[in-house]
Amino acid sequence: MENAPDVPRSNRRREPRTPHRAIAVMIYGHAQEEKAILVDCSPGGVMLLVNREVIPNASVMLKLGHTADSPIAAYEVRHCQQVPEGFLLGSQFLGFIGDSNATLDGQAAFEKLLLL
Repeated sequence: MENAPDVPRSNRRREPRTPHRAIAVMIYGHAQEEKAILVDCSPGGVMLLVNREVIPNASVMLKLGHTADSPIAAYEVRHCQQVPEGFLLGSQFLGFIGDSNATLDGQAAFEKLLLL
């Protein structure tokens, strides 16, 4: 999982995607953080490369920083596709976890992802 795969662009995308790099994720129902590659991101969602299949509609949480109080963004897996490098998850932004982040939106998540 060192390099993001060459992912064909879909005409269904609403926003341009920004390529990125390694990240830690939490998949709902699993107690441990997992390594993933943030293949690309936009204010509306992320594409992740992970080591295992994840069912559509599952929740994925991304910590958007390196401190204990960094915001956590929630995403819903919309599709999962097996590729030679693992599984690509197309995920839609749902919101932030916690009351203090109630006013943040997908654009804020996108900007924080670019800083990682």
